[in-house]
Amino acid sequence: MLYVTPWLALLETPGPSDTPTAGPLQFTVSSSDTARVTAMVEKHNVPVIPPGPRDISGSLRVIDPDGHEVLVWPVEHDVKQRRA
Repeated sequence: MLYVTPWLALLETPGPSDTPTAGPLQFTVSSSDTARVTAMVEKHNVPVIPPGPRDISGSLRVIDPDGHEVLVWPVEHDVKQRRA
């Protein structure tokens, strides 16, 4: 399971960029989507910290605009399956 802030989830959701509601959202991303997620995050100027020795293999650590660290962990299911 992938835990992200509502702000990061808004990047994947079409529509107005209103202030997100409080609390984390959950969705899943396949490892094949890692590059797409990285590009999406970088496009919106969210700093991405590459995986380090202590990180889960293939994971990305993302800092949201409020300075909170978010672990993006690619897993089996695609985002589109979760949103469908």
